[in-house]
Amino acid sequence: MVELLCPHCEEEIELPNDASGLFECPYCEGEFEWNVDGEDDAVTLTEPQAGPAREKQFSFKGRPIHLVEWLSHSFSIMTLLLLIVCFSSNWYTISVVGEYELSVSMGLSDAELTEGNGGEKITFDESVDDLQALYNLMCVEQSDYDCYEVLEELEYWKSWKNAGSLLNVILICCTLAAVASVLSRIVIVLTNLEVVQISDTPYIVSELIRKFAPFVISGLLFVGTIIYMIINPGTAMLESPGITLDSSFGVIVWISLAVPILTTILTFYEIEFMP
Repeated sequence: MVELLCPHCEEEIELPNDASGLFECPYCEGEFEWNVDGEDDAVTLTEPQAGPAREKQFSFKGRPIHLVEWLSHSFSIMTLLLLIVCFSSNWYTISVVGEYELSVSMGLSDAELTEGNGGEKITFDESVDDLQALYNLMCVEQSDYDCYEVLEELEYWKSWKNAGSLLNVILICCTLAAVASVLSRIVIVLTNLEVVQISDTPYIVSELIRKFAPFVISGLLFVGTIIYMIINPGTAMLESPGITLDSSFGVIVWISLAVPILTTILTFYEIEFMP
């Protein structure tokens, strides 16, 4: 018997002394040539056979696709679309109860003031800059009650700016992870359908992204939404005697809390069916 190392996995293999031709490694199933043309001191690689990971294909060829797999692929695309919508959605709404038709809708970087049939949009940056300039003009050398009100309003809009900026950064991270997740699924499907051919390393990387990116997206989105709900200033600055305010989080907030939970559950099931 002759001992040699598999050129794919480097496990030790024993072959008969007079063996020659094409062989398959019993450990990794990779193919190699031995003792071809009388060269018994070298192992020549041929095109390797697909590794075990590729045997578990997501394929239309003769095998039914499980409902969980369909849902998971579809849900990853829906999650990416949701994240894109989040950037332009209203996350918090404040309205005056009574005869006045007045409401303020808070986005991530601006507020839309609606009164009657008209509306005006202001950015948090503009509000903070204007109030800061007013405070510097009025209150640097003196301080009175008006200065206190300006400072209070300045801190109010700074709080909205900080809450929106933090959530915006988290949404950007989630969106990048969601794009990677969708691309990895496309690569895996095309490879398993033999539309494209890629080496084992990018295939394994795509598998890892497919499995773990949903957990990253879900965790960031859920935690980011909770933090936003906690640190936003609400209606504190706008409350005054004789005015009743009604406030509520937008629908996007509750969707951003529900989707991570559903994604986590669905991903666990997907990993169970596609290990």
